[in-house]
Amino acid sequence: MFLAAGLFSGFWWLFPPGSVRVRQTLQEAAAAASFAGNEGDLGRLIKASTLAALCTEGFHIRIDLLGGIMGQLDGRDRVRGAALEAAAVCGKVSFRILDAKVKWIRGTESSANFTLTMEGCGSRDFNAQEFQATLKKIGRRWLIDRIESVHVFEK
Repeated sequence: MFLAAGLFSGFWWLFPPGSVRVRQTLQEAAAAASFAGNEGDLGRLIKASTLAALCTEGFHIRIDLLGGIMGQLDGRDRVRGAALEAAAVCGKVSFRILDAKVKWIRGTESSANFTLTMEGCGSRDFNAQEFQATLKKIGRRWLIDRIESVHVFEK
């Protein structure tokens, strides 16, 4: 009985379900986008490259805050460059993903909603905002293909 439980746990650890891997990818992206103020150039380059590696070649992000477009990026290389620029300008930036929920997984595509918070870059605390991500499975890895702000309309 203990052997069966151990084998099941080992299999689960080596091959987690898709929803776990999707959430892990989002958490890894938030960690790679976060920079400590005392990181050197090599450390910032490694983190920016890690962030870009978690995105597809055709990656697209659109952030819309308080009704005005705050930013839009297209492509993996632009993500890497924007991350390096943000690290140089802001110094310390911290992103956290809260309550990531996988909405669906269909073959090699997935959709997830999550709440993102940010600290740093002249802002004491970024209001938590909801985003929707679309991920694609390439090989054994889930990569982020698209991120967009979710607009919540109140009555």
